[in-house]
Amino acid sequence: MASDAEGRTRRIDAPAHRWLAPTLGAVLLIAAGLDIFRLWQDGDGNLYYAAAVKSMLTGWHPFFFVAFDPAGFISVDKPPLGLWLQTASAKLFGFHGLSLLLPQALAGVLSVALLYVLVRRSFGPLAGVVAALALALTPISVATNRNNTMDSLLVLLVLVAAYAVSHAAETGRLRPLLLCAALVGLGFNVKMLQAYLVLPAFALTYLIGAPLGRSRRLAHLALATVVLMVVSLSWAVVIELTPANDRPFIGSSGHNSAWDLILGYNGLDRVIPGAFPASGQQLGFAAGAPGVLRLLNHQLAGQVSWLLLPAILGLVAACWRTRWRVPFDRSQQALVLWGTWFITQGVFFSVAGLFHPYYLVMLAPAIAALTGIGAATLWRDYRRPGARGWLLPVVLLTTALLQAGILADFPAWSRWLTPAVVGLCALAAAALTLARIAPLAHVEEAPQRPPAWRSWPSQGPRIVALLWYDGGSNGPHSVVPSGRGSESAYLTLVACRWVGCKRHVAARRCTESAACSALLIRAGCCSRVAFRAYPLGYQRQVRTLADHSTIRGSSTKTMELRWSHVSHGKTGV
Repeated sequence: MASDAEGRTRRIDAPAHRWLAPTLGAVLLIAAGLDIFRLWQDGDGNLYYAAAVKSMLTGWHPFFFVAFDPAGFISVDKPPLGLWLQTASAKLFGFHGLSLLLPQALAGVLSVALLYVLVRRSFGPLAGVVAALALALTPISVATNRNNTMDSLLVLLVLVAAYAVSHAAETGRLRPLLLCAALVGLGFNVKMLQAYLVLPAFALTYLIGAPLGRSRRLAHLALATVVLMVVSLSWAVVIELTPANDRPFIGSSGHNSAWDLILGYNGLDRVIPGAFPASGQQLGFAAGAPGVLRLLNHQLAGQVSWLLLPAILGLVAACWRTRWRVPFDRSQQALVLWGTWFITQGVFFSVAGLFHPYYLVMLAPAIAALTGIGAATLWRDYRRPGARGWLLPVVLLTTALLQAGILADFPAWSRWLTPAVVGLCALAAAALTLARIAPLAHVEEAPQRPPAWRSWPSQGPRIVALLWYDGGSNGPHSVVPSGRGSESAYLTLVACRWVGCKRHVAARRCTESAACSALLIRAGCCSRVAFRAYPLGYQRQVRTLADHSTIRGSSTKTMELRWSHVSHGKTGV
């Protein structure tokens, strides 16, 4: 970090993220445009729920019991929270289509922003932006956000709950975990058992991630379960305690019971049709035959599976690159969260008997998050030497082929969208391939010279790096590189000092970041030719840091490594 004249601190890599604000703003504008643009032309959405909202505006009795008709004869087949929000919007803005659809559209935009926050805090801004863009462009997400079904509100609630459980797993605190349980309980009062699809991911994240003893973790999860049940069943218990003559008949239940609705129509009947005899009616929604490839069938592939392949490959790449050690760090906990979310819901939607296709919106955040994580992971691998650097172009091409296969079932769209998608992906893959091959060919033509690493034994006694993070107290012009690369540079330089840098591989580990590479150049350990095989953007970062940095020493055994950056003729960052 660096300290300016006013005492504020900044990271040395701040200029590298100047793209972030306009890019994130553009993503949010895309989400808002897709979810809100000409929303008033979509009519009243689902007329069944629109009629219920109009009825609920007539008085407190139909409002609380979610009555379908003003007389309160029968209720709708969903719990009240989502419809209460729509009723409040209609009361505020008047009863029309826009007031009914606006809460879901706003929830969709907020979900995109929240997913960015969730992914960025663990995997950086690139992963966050890609994840947010993927969610904003997912067809089923856009369709649900422009309808008055309450799934968009449910997605927002479980994403807020995911933030709470992530914080609880990192700190071991009980309050965020209880907040997560309460939020899932509120989600239950939006779409009942559909909200519980995220519970395996939340429970596993806290169980294996929280820095507490096993007994305390289990005790915390038990308390969270109590909170979950209390919040989830609060409205249903009131319904059951109210005499049947004083409330509407529970719609879609067999015996005028909220438990029938929870366990039957909105529960087991969704997985195994007819499993709950008390259910009031049989379901009949087109989702295709259950099976391993169900998410790729004609009915569902076009809704949510566009990025299924990069999500799976992103999860595998990130897990492969991670060194799994207990206790898990933030990124490992995030992989557990999103990986479990994706797997459990992928399995559910592959085997469930009958469900509305728009229920897949619950799977969309996990696919989008893993796509962003995979993009950032593959980009880091691409910028480094090795075989894994070729995965990014390969994933782009295979994703294009998958999307072309999905579009083949929709001729009207395929005529123009398939050439656009395949062409852009092929062009990007070709550019990445050429950018990776060209520097390698240039290095092969470079004149042979003695390995620059051999110069380290003579330079070693003069340089031992002491990198510290003290909020900028090193002086107004002192800067140390931030991030994992700084620690790598420190450890590698010290190690090379004592072993005489006899191993070529040991020194190359410093190239995990541009800051580390510049350290080696400024220390005289190697020349810039050693990094000509890296991508051009990476070489520019190394060159900038190496040109505007100084190393000052106080003795032959201990050195202070200080970086100064010249900007507009002034020293500092």
